[in-house]
Amino acid sequence: MTIAEGTSVYQPNEQVALTVDYAANIAAGLNILIDKWNQMKQLGIVVNDGDPSKIENWWYALWAYNSGWHAPGEAGSNGAYGLGWSNNMTNEDYPADRDGFLDASYDDAKYPNHWTYPERVLGWAKHPLLRLDWKAGTYGAAYRPALWPNSGTPQRPPLGTFCAASVQCDMNQIHKPTEYPSDPGSHCLRDDLRCWWHTSTSWTNCPTACGGENAHYAPGTPEPALPASQMLYRPDCSGASTLPSNALIIDDVPTDVTTARSCAKNWTNQGSLTFKFAADNSGHYPSKIDFHQIDGGFGGHMWSAHAWNINNPDNAIHRITGTWTLDRQINGWARVLVYIPDHRARTPQAFYTVNGSDSTSPTRSIVEGNYLDDERNPAPGHWESLGAFNFHGTPSVSLDNFIHSPVDNTWEDDIRDVPWDALAFQPLPGKPGDQLVALGDSYASGEGASADPVNGAWSYYRSSDHDGRDGHGDDPKLRDACHRSPNAWARQMVTPANPGRTVGSRMDSFDVSLDYHMSACSGATTDMLLPVHGPGDSGQYQEGRQLDQGYLDQNTSLVTFSIGGNDARFTPLLQQCITSISVCQDEVFQNDGEPLSSAEPKVIDGIGAKLRNVLDAVKLKAPNARILVMGYPILFELSGECIPGIGTEEAPWITEMNNRLDDVLGSAVASAKSAGTNAVWADPRAAFKGRGACGDDAAGAPEGTEVIHRIVLSLTRGDSPIFQLGTIGVVSQQTLHPTVQGAQVYASVASSTLAAA
Repeated sequence: MTIAEGTSVYQPNEQVALTVDYAANIAAGLNILIDKWNQMKQLGIVVNDGDPSKIENWWYALWAYNSGWHAPGEAGSNGAYGLGWSNNMTNEDYPADRDGFLDASYDDAKYPNHWTYPERVLGWAKHPLLRLDWKAGTYGAAYRPALWPNSGTPQRPPLGTFCAASVQCDMNQIHKPTEYPSDPGSHCLRDDLRCWWHTSTSWTNCPTACGGENAHYAPGTPEPALPASQMLYRPDCSGASTLPSNALIIDDVPTDVTTARSCAKNWTNQGSLTFKFAADNSGHYPSKIDFHQIDGGFGGHMWSAHAWNINNPDNAIHRITGTWTLDRQINGWARVLVYIPDHRARTPQAFYTVNGSDSTSPTRSIVEGNYLDDERNPAPGHWESLGAFNFHGTPSVSLDNFIHSPVDNTWEDDIRDVPWDALAFQPLPGKPGDQLVALGDSYASGEGASADPVNGAWSYYRSSDHDGRDGHGDDPKLRDACHRSPNAWARQMVTPANPGRTVGSRMDSFDVSLDYHMSACSGATTDMLLPVHGPGDSGQYQEGRQLDQGYLDQNTSLVTFSIGGNDARFTPLLQQCITSISVCQDEVFQNDGEPLSSAEPKVIDGIGAKLRNVLDAVKLKAPNARILVMGYPILFELSGECIPGIGTEEAPWITEMNNRLDDVLGSAVASAKSAGTNAVWADPRAAFKGRGACGDDAAGAPEGTEVIHRIVLSLTRGDSPIFQLGTIGVVSQQTLHPTVQGAQVYASVASSTLAAA
């Protein structure tokens, strides 16, 4: 029983090692090659001087490795024996005028069938594979190239080296084999093409011309440790330290599984993760082909697969469903937390289904997007809440690799990743009194409420501010610019039940009396909040519509949002006012058919009905929730004199439209409230008075008075530039949005409104 003849039997643990461990796999392949060398040596068939330190002398071993050695007397060989014809240099299947493999260009790798197997191996020895250095973002050699004297190249045997009368081969004849009628003819004179070579040969002086190894490490050197800064998949070994002390953790592998970067496990695994794979009609499993494990994530191990659109029936065969099941019952309230690793978490729709609770909305979507910053570092792995649930029995949570909400026509299957890592249940003493969901547009997401960037990464959550940058560069199709900020006003506000701590600080510490989720997205219109209601509907940046993300149910106690500014077209309207050489309200905008001074009030007046639709939809999803609708501050002070292009005639008109929108929104909320909707209107105009853009320029105003950005020219990673402002620069989405301090002003308005209500 020998490896050479394919009859070796590996023990189960060895089979696993060969499959999942690169070192074991390489060692096994090398052992096969060594076996072939020894086989040829024992047969007395050697190349050149037979020195094993010379690469060319392994030609026969490589030949046998790829196409085998046919022993004398082999059944059906008709007297032939030796190394197969398919890898003979003389074989006419290979272009006779070929250069050495890769000697001219790496383009040779597109057509490997133009060279024999030994030629290809020597070519790769001279010209290493190119590998992406993910940290530098450049390609370089994947390994050290072998060395040839005087910077020479591999010494290939001449074409006729393995063609002689002894194997019925003649370089002066072309024979068409009768057993292979489609063969164009070759120098092999046998009809069965068994011109098998079995003789020692020499074609070069190896001591002066052959290649040799270029080892970096001496034999026996332990594998060097990789610096943490160079780890592509960094394990999170923090364990249970970042979770509540009573959290019940379910890791993605059993406790006794050891990984290459295994972490010390200071927790008890409280359940299991199992998988279900879709099959095709023939009983094969394409889904398993796209299923991978990585020694990163929580505890040093995670699984991943690519994301597919559920609306394409052909994608059904790619479905993988992982289910975490707790090892005990929970009869009461618990928060469900999922671990989002720093890599392979790139789907804008990770739909988790929480089983075993009374929630009217058990399926919830997490927007993932751990892409790289300018230093090519991903966002750290972290825990995210799916919400608090009232369980009855043994809970479980399922996640598949499908996109469940409609996406637009830029979506591509099989490029974004979905990870399965750890999950935890946090038992709660009872129903959280505050269960909040923050929806809305840029004024709700926290657009502008960011500290200065570090390595190109602003302080928005990475999943909502990236350009799709991964190891292969930027990809605009993957971009997200929702700009959800940890400084958003919904996180900085306080609730009447806990006026001493902000919502954000409570959520970050897993406060048992609170659950919070933000789905707000910069640029959202009222339609982006509403559930999908027809063909062609989709969310922003391939995220699901905000109400379709699943976080509202009968237990939700408060829903907050600001909405309407994008329905009023304020961003493109401001662009026209800033860049136009005439008074913008006197111009016709887009397809209005009349000047803005007449058209814009009509547009704004129609937004009230749209807001009522949103309020009705929110009430339907969260019938027991109070709904806080936040208005908009007045943007300018001093007639907007600090904003290039805004004239003294335009600023008052913009402010008039600003006030009109707030009045329309406030009236819509009052109307909904009178009809039985538990809605309150929060008007921020008084709190922001004197603090809009240009406020610092007012006479006697202390520095820091204004809390709304002027023109911002620094672009975030995911920024969608609004427009080019002459020679000044490209204008960021953050322009004319509240700063971090402005979000605090907003938060005080929300807090006082809730307290008064």
